[in-house]
Amino acid sequence: MSHCFKLFALLAIVCISCKNGGPGVEYKVSEWETVPVQKIPIETLEKNISQYDGQYIETEGNFHEEYNMYSIVPDNFSKSDLLGLWLGLNKGLSISDNDLKNLLNKRIRVRGKIDKERKGNLGEFAGSISEVYFIKKLD
Repeated sequence: MSHCFKLFALLAIVCISCKNGGPGVEYKVSEWETVPVQKIPIETLEKNISQYDGQYIETEGNFHEEYNMYSIVPDNFSKSDLLGLWLGLNKGLSISDNDLKNLLNKRIRVRGKIDKERKGNLGEFAGSISEVYFIKKLD
């Protein structure tokens, strides 16, 4: 009987961590999974945004919120730096506001299209990753 209880407790813990968006949880638009992407470090994207304009990329960084807008920033992010890359989500991406809040300050991987012109309402971002169709929580 105690083995059944231990198994039940373990399954409950696993389910709770999945529900809370534990590491490895993915949000994606399945139809877009075949789009070829280049894996580019976020620091490279920030410095050379024009070079990647219009291209589909994959990058990793920390999920951040500033001025009620979401962005991805480098690990060594400082408030004095540009605020990384603004994230524009694909309309088909099924992710709730609560899911987004659970990603705050977590390391993520994203895929989307670089747009050097969209820099946020006040121009505070280096550019944007528009049409974000994939987000994976890494930690």
